Amino acid sequence: MIDPSPACRLPRLRHPISREYAVSAILPSFNEPATVAVVIQRLRELPIRVEIVVVDDGSTDQTPRILRALWEAGEIAHLITHPRNQGKGSSIRSALPR
Repeated sequence: MIDPSPACRLPRLRHPISREYAVSAILPSFNEPATVAVVIQRLRELPIRVEIVVVDDGSTDQTPRILRALWEAGEIAHLITHPRNQGKGSSIRSALPR
């Protein structure tokens, strides 16, 4: 077996990855009231178990209300909120296990 270079090694996770899901989807979201529910519904229709992690990146419209309702209904596994817009990269880093 070939040992990967140090640059290719993954960091050790602080909490175990759930085996309950086949795939995890991270959805950064900023002011997306017209599309966020549609995207989540399409992910839930896939023929595999999908862990849906949504990061609301400081939305100032109806997106937080929509996401909260979807989370309370069990449509979203994890909902992370940023108090202000921090950008897509920050949203993705917020959703990754630490």
